[in-house]
Amino acid sequence: SWFRKEKPLKGRNPRRAEGHPGQVVTLDDAMKVLELAEPILRVNCACRRMTRGIEDPCCLVFGALAEMVPKLPRYIPDSGAEPMHIDEAKEFVAKMDEGGRVHTVWMGPSPYVAALCSCELPECAATRIRTAYDLQALWKGEYVAKVDLTKCTGCGQCVSRCQFGAMSFNDSMNMPFIDQWKCFGCGLCATACPEGAIEMLDRNELPALQDVW
Repeated sequence: SWFRKEKPLKGRNPRRAEGHPGQVVTLDDAMKVLELAEPILRVNCACRRMTRGIEDPCCLVFGALAEMVPKLPRYIPDSGAEPMHIDEAKEFVAKMDEGGRVHTVWMGPSPYVAALCSCELPECAATRIRTAYDLQALWKGEYVAKVDLTKCTGCGQCVSRCQFGAMSFNDSMNMPFIDQWKCFGCGLCATACPEGAIEMLDRNELPALQDVW
């Protein structure tokens, strides 16, 4: 495979995507990233094209990458790459969140943020190799979800949104349960909750989880 042949650059480990890692982000943080991005170009998701053979322009690329990507045909939709204003990009990402897409930012190289993708399992290659093989091409987010049992009504809308196996539903208590060790901090459960009963806690403030990336 390619990572067995690739030579590490300056001690980097190609199995860990060092220099080009990704990290899960919440919708709020995705919006903050967009406020710093310029220009913004909407292009095809390479993962969905490879796995499904479909064009789905759900990736936003920024800066120098926005200038380079148009030269790579696999990223360009039949309708062409779409330049987006920041307000258009925010509206698009919010729509992706509503549809259950996980937001990830990608460095190229670190710490330069080159792209914001909104994808999902099983298509997202980075999520698949992290969840299936624990290859750290994708890091967990800065937050961990927690249910406020005083607000939760047990509707269960949050459970099906989790793509990382961190959520289950306790029928006897009529409440969802979050395994914080498995939580990637995407916040999809929180944005789906009609009661605002799920809060996102800073991972760095939780001693047991602050090094679990």
